[in-house]
Amino acid sequence: MHDDRHAPRKGAIPTHALKAAQEIVVLKWRRTSFKRLDGSIDVLDDDWSLSIGGRSLARIYLLNGGPQDGRWAWFVQVFPEGTPGNGGVGVDDDGRAAREACESLLPPAIQQALADGRKSETN
Repeated sequence: MHDDRHAPRKGAIPTHALKAAQEIVVLKWRRTSFKRLDGSIDVLDDDWSLSIGGRSLARIYLLNGGPQDGRWAWFVQVFPEGTPGNGGVGVDDDGRAAREACESLLPPAIQQALADGRKSETN
């Protein structure tokens, strides 16, 4: 009988990609953009994404309207081991808190790559 409990889940970020994240020169939050039907690119204000190799890891954006107006929604799109899924969601009062909430739930290799990128920006 084959035991696949420890096999990577379908769609998981490959282990080599997570390890490579430690070697990425610049891993940083970027403004979220979408390709429109006409092929043009729409870059959103107050909407930030973190991705690696074309795979989205996390996103934060400013809520407009309703009872949460002015707060920041956040969600993590991977589990700590790198498999896709709902790694966490929430709302915070400011963008920095939302970003920090997301980063705390990312795989350790990604957290390290972000920390290393911040160090290189200050040097």
